[in-house]
Amino acid sequence: MEMMQDGSFLWDEKEQGIVLGAEYYGFVATQLLGGRLAEIIGAKWVIGMGVFGASLLTLLEPSAAQLGIGPLVAARVIEGTGKGVIVPAKYALLASWVPVHERSVLVVVTGQGAMFGLLITMPLPGIICKHLGWKYAFYFYGSLGCLWSVFWMWYVHNSPEEHPYMSEEERSYILKHRQSGKRSSQ
Repeated sequence: MEMMQDGSFLWDEKEQGIVLGAEYYGFVATQLLGGRLAEIIGAKWVIGMGVFGASLLTLLEPSAAQLGIGPLVAARVIEGTGKGVIVPAKYALLASWVPVHERSVLVVVTGQGAMFGLLITMPLPGIICKHLGWKYAFYFYGSLGCLWSVFWMWYVHNSPEEHPYMSEEERSYILKHRQSGKRSSQ
C-alpha cells in the first residue's frame, strides 16, 4: 500500500470496495448472536457494548489504515460484529418494555429514527474532513459513540422489573400489557 504525500491512500477500486464492504461481513454474521445474547445477558448490555466496541474500533481505524489494507479490513469486520448485534437486541428490548398494542408504532419510530439519524450524520463527515482532515471524522464519531455508550449503560434498564425509579402504576401497566395486547380502560 502506498500513501501519497497529502495522506490519501493509493487504493484501486477493488481495494476500496473491500474496505467499504468489510464492515457488513461482521454485521451480517452476528445477527443471530445478538438476539441470543440479548436473551442471555440482556439487551441493554448487548446494545451498549456493541456500540462501545464499534466506537472504539472507529477511533482506531485511522491507525489501522496507516498500517495497511489488511489491518483496516480486519478492524472494519470486527467493528461490524459490534454493530450487528445491536439490531436484534433492539427488538428484544422493545419486547421487554413496550405493550403489545404499541409495538408496531415504536418499531416504525425506531426504524425511522435511525434513517433520520443517517440523514443528519451522513453530510457531517464531509464537513469535518474539509476543515480538520479525514482522521477527525473517525475520531468524532468514535468519541461520540463511546460517550453515548456511557449514558446508555447508566440510564437504560433491560426491563421494567429492573428499573429502580419508575412508578408502580407505569410498571404495572407495562407488565399487564406487555403480552396481552389489550388496552387498559384507564
